[in-house]
Amino acid sequence: MQQSKSSNLPLQSTPFIGRREEIAEIVKQLSDPGCQLLTLVGPGGIGKTRLALQLASMSSETFKRRSFVVYLQPLRSGEFFIPAIADALGLPLMGQEPALVQLGQYLFDKEAFIILDNFEHLPDAVDQLSVLLPSTPQIKYLITSREALNLKEEWLYPVLGLTFPEKLGAKSIEQNYDAVQFFNKQAQRVYADFSPAEEEEAIVRICQLVDGMPLALELAAAWRKTLACQEIADEIQSNLEFLTTRLRNLPERHHSMQTVFDQTWQRLTEEEQEVFNRLSVFRGGFQRDAADNVTGASLPILSALVDKSLLRLDADGRYQIHELLRQFAAEQLEKKVGDIQQAQVDHANYFIQFLHQRSKDVAGGRQREALLEIKQELDNIRAAWLWAVAAVDADALAKGSEPLGLYYQYLGGYLEGLTLFSQAAEVLNAQPQSEVRDLALLGVLMYQGWYHLRFGRYQGTEACMVQMQTIYQRLKIPPLPGNITDPNAPLSFVALARGDYAAAVEYAEQVRQVAELQKHAINRQFAYHLLAEANLGLGEYEVALVFAQQAYAQALISGDRWFMAYILNNMGQIAVALGDKKMGKTHFQASYEIRQSFDDPEGMALALINLGNIALKEGSFAEAEEHYQRSRGIYQDINDKGGLAAANQGLGIVFNQQDEVALSQSYFQQALHLAVDIDYRRVLFSLMVHIAELLWKLGQIERPLILLAFAVNHPSSDYDLQSQAKTLIIKYQKTTPPEIFSAATIKGEESDLGPLTSDLLNQLSLPLMRPSEGVVLPTEPTQNLIQPLTPREFDVLKLLCEGLTNSEIADELVLAIGTVKFYSGQIYRKLGVRNRVMAVTRARELDLINPE
Repeated sequence: MQQSKSSNLPLQSTPFIGRREEIAEIVKQLSDPGCQLLTLVGPGGIGKTRLALQLASMSSETFKRRSFVVYLQPLRSGEFFIPAIADALGLPLMGQEPALVQLGQYLFDKEAFIILDNFEHLPDAVDQLSVLLPSTPQIKYLITSREALNLKEEWLYPVLGLTFPEKLGAKSIEQNYDAVQFFNKQAQRVYADFSPAEEEEAIVRICQLVDGMPLALELAAAWRKTLACQEIADEIQSNLEFLTTRLRNLPERHHSMQTVFDQTWQRLTEEEQEVFNRLSVFRGGFQRDAADNVTGASLPILSALVDKSLLRLDADGRYQIHELLRQFAAEQLEKKVGDIQQAQVDHANYFIQFLHQRSKDVAGGRQREALLEIKQELDNIRAAWLWAVAAVDADALAKGSEPLGLYYQYLGGYLEGLTLFSQAAEVLNAQPQSEVRDLALLGVLMYQGWYHLRFGRYQGTEACMVQMQTIYQRLKIPPLPGNITDPNAPLSFVALARGDYAAAVEYAEQVRQVAELQKHAINRQFAYHLLAEANLGLGEYEVALVFAQQAYAQALISGDRWFMAYILNNMGQIAVALGDKKMGKTHFQASYEIRQSFDDPEGMALALINLGNIALKEGSFAEAEEHYQRSRGIYQDINDKGGLAAANQGLGIVFNQQDEVALSQSYFQQALHLAVDIDYRRVLFSLMVHIAELLWKLGQIERPLILLAFAVNHPSSDYDLQSQAKTLIIKYQKTTPPEIFSAATIKGEESDLGPLTSDLLNQLSLPLMRPSEGVVLPTEPTQNLIQPLTPREFDVLKLLCEGLTNSEIADELVLAIGTVKFYSGQIYRKLGVRNRVMAVTRARELDLINPE
């Protein structure tokens, strides 16, 4: 998990009081190896969330795990359940697999304490959790819910109210009963002259009436500044309507929360009631300005609602509504059909405009600040976007598409972005043709196409761009103002990914020419970037450098720092190609630092790949391995197949140059699988060259020459790669019999990509052979395994059995931690287990490691 985030626990504005026995019992249950999923079940307002957060704050010491809290109440459907967990973990969902699969793969070998708060709001997410559980065996899940999930893995812990005296006249009340202590603390906050000793009997009565429910006590105590405790108790008792609940075995007095709500509601002014009702449309809290614009709430009204514990004001000035209270307000609002519709319209309009106002900022200038502002309001923005989709509000979708599209693009939220923009495209396409609809589609399709491109779905990108071109032709207009609006730009990127550099240049030139004619600075800036990339592939390094410098100069003018990082990568690659490794390293490091400031994982991983390439050229294998391993870890977390293929290739080269055949073969095999899967030809042809080097070292002659000849002659190979392949062919020709050399090179020139890569994958799936020495992978000592452990894997396994951590093993064997993780993964795979405990047990069963 990303080390930059130790947890996402919020600061608590109220003290945590009591529950010592409950905490001890819950800790005991969670410490049981058989308890993976524990649900804190009870009615709303009973304190489940506060108890769960207290347990989370103890998790690092008690459970030796990091804690993460996932708030489910802002979500409108189970569709966003997995993305919500990923957001809490800091995990961008960017891969091609379903989000559930990506999250399971990410958490498979990790230990963590994950709280899923208010699960009753997402009953359709129970099945997803059921699928997630077996794929995350070392995760402890703590659920808060008003009802059981009814899963076979579920352990239940009923949460009751805080303790209170059963009889009046109990002595030492505050010291002995948590409910009384909690009520007194809250009352003292609102009424400085509050004297618990003078109102002891009434306080006990209040605690009994609400059965010790914390939220009910907090709301009741808020009235102490205007009512005496006896009056509060009388008001509660006068109308004991019960809160609706499905829990059948609770005493009636436990259902008295509705009474507190009703009494609180009746004492609000008409204006306060109206405002509070309308505030229920917010998700994930709100700022004062939003409340004013959407509900007409004045500062005095908001202050009054805070005083009456209907709102909570966080330290950062953001207002929060307890979800139970928000639902109560929403029920009141629903009674007035016209009011709820208008509130939803006002909410959606405000946050669509909130997005639209940040369009220029996201493209440059206040870029990072604007992205953080969008991130803070993402729950509200998502709700507004979905409302606009449901209402088929083309104008709203047109306004919001660019800033929201760039937000997901810049911060790695490709999967959620694709979901939201695909939904928008679907409803817009179902509408009759009109200028308003078409203009909205242009923005939506552009980002839908970019997300397809991120996942290697080139046909999806091409389909979106073709539709955009059709719309532009129908409207008879040039590309719109804004951030990258020319459909030829993504098409140029598709050509680059496929290794068709000539087509990439052609598309990019079209973008440049139109942009210069229309004075469209951003499209022109991007065209320069594309031309730099394409000319780099063609070996036109000087030309590429000129275009890269033009792109960078334009980015400086616009203040687009995120885009600068891309250009710095271009300039670094060009510098290396021109022989200036020092300058290349400077550019790559600068690119990394920019992307790190944005917390952009994909950008950081790309820069690390380039830094690894520099270290490799300098012969600094340990440094190269470290960069590749860090990059590989990021790409695994975000499930970026193209980047993961490149990182695996880098590691394969590192270990090949150190004669670590087994490691080199494994990484090359993984890289080749990924490159073939998404037809990522840049990496695919590079792999052929480097695998050829590995096979040549092992004494093979024909296969390396076939691969090299294919790479030299295929039009998708870039100039630098062809040069490398030609150099190796000349080198190998010197020691190869002429007839073998001629036959192999001809075969390589005539080979087809599909059969060649399929055959190569088959070869890499087996232990590599030397003609005279047989299997390269050692088989001693005797192992009853289909694929034996290597000596290095034995070394790691022994230390695993001794209980050493990955860091300790790395120190002992003088390895990088990433390499230790690789060896551990290989051990698990070969032993057919999923974690180190199972590996140790299995190793001893097979007598691979004898217990001391």
